[in-house]
Parts: sequence; C-alpha cells; structure tokens
Amino acid sequence: MESEQSQAAEPTFADHIRARASDDNVAVKFEDSTMTYREWCSEVARRAAWWSRHMAERPTGTPAHIGVLLDNTPEFTMWLGAAAVCGATVVGINPTRRGAELERDITHTECQAVVTESSQAGLLDGLHLGAATDAILDTDSSAYRDLLAPFDGAVLPTANEISVDPASTFLLLFTSGTSGAPKAVITSHRRLSFVAGSMCMITELSPDDVTYISMPLFHSNALFTGWAPSLVSGAAVALRRRFSAS
Repeated sequence: MESEQSQAAEPTFADHIRARASDDNVAVKFEDSTMTYREWCSEVARRAAWWSRHMAERPTGTPAHIGVLLDNTPEFTMWLGAAAVCGATVVGINPTRRGAELERDITHTECQAVVTESSQAGLLDGLHLGAATDAILDTDSSAYRDLLAPFDGAVLPTANEISVDPASTFLLLFTSGTSGAPKAVITSHRRLSFVAGSMCMITELSPDDVTYISMPLFHSNALFTGWAPSLVSGAAVALRRRFSAS
C-alpha cells in the first residue's frame, strides 16, 4: 500500500506544467517578445486540445507520437507541454537529416503528426511519412492558426481527465548515428523529472533566473539541462533559433 501511494504521488511533467498555470513569471524570452507561464500554459492547452481530438479520430492502438521539426522557438516548448499533459510522446526530429534518412526517422517512430515551420517544411517535400503524411502542421501558416482557433479558451486537462504514468515515454530523442542509423532513445516522465530536479539543486535555479538554451531542443542536452529544470523551478528560458555566442 505504501508503495502504491508513493507511486501515485510521483510527479510527471504534466504536474509540473499544471503547477505553472497561474504563474505570471516570465516563461519564455524569444526575439523581441516575452511570454508568462500563464500565457504559455494557455497556448499549451490549445495544442493539447487539438491533439486529443486528432488522436480520438485515429484507430485504437495508434501511438501518440508527435514529431517536432522546428528551430528553438516557443512553439517547440508548447508542443513539449502539450504532449506532457496528454500523456503523448514528442519525437525530436533532427533537421540536418535529409531525404530517405529523414523519412526513416519519422516513420520508424510512427509519428502521427509532424509540427514544422516554413523554413523546415521543404525538407518533407516528396517524403512518404506514413500516418503523418496528412498531418503536417506548418506553424507559420494561416491553416495552422485556423486549426487552433476552435480551441481558444481551452484549459489544461486535469490529472483526473488524463492520467499520465511516470514510467510512460515522454520523449524519443535520436542519437547522432555515429555507429549506424540514429537510435531513438527513450526518456520517461520519471527520468526527465529526476534529472530536472537534480539540475535545479545543483544550479540552485529560482524563478528569478533566466537560462539560455544554446543546444537545439531536439537534443537531450537542451531538454535535460535547460528547458526541464527551468520549468520545474519556474525560471525563464531564453531562446534563439540557432546558437549565437553573443
């Protein structure tokens, strides 16, 4: 009984995100804009609502895998949040991959949708993406804005509405492929929570801090040492599309 109660109390990233829903501290700094955690959670809720409807229309047993092919933009973090509260999995897609290799990464991980942007969308032209072929979301397009419009005012699902197991897969992050085809490394809610909590203690992160995420968000370094600890601690993250030493 004690073991069951302990497991039930174990936080997932869905819990960490819900804890920020009323937080007016800055969550994201990007280019000339800032967004509070309250505003960010509202955007996460819209994407989570769309994703829940999208998956409800798919065959039973379909893996809830969201491919994300984006630069380091707020959209990337919003889809991380949406996946977390829906119990879905984000597949970090490496934009340096091309053609058949990129196609293989997306189909191998059974992505049911791919979120991309105008600067990356051309990489998908002519590729056969399996279940994601008819679900490519270009975040720069009017079609994307229209897609999310019906979910204005959505709120984050509660733990009672969508239960997330700490052992469930939150991320599939590809290795560099130095010894063969890149492997999709599994990261659970439990693992990311543990690493994020450890980083918060080591660095003594607080809501007054700002972390600059220098590595791409499809890479474990950016998520394990930057985004996740910042979210858990309530610190802000500073994003640039690509790394800049200045």
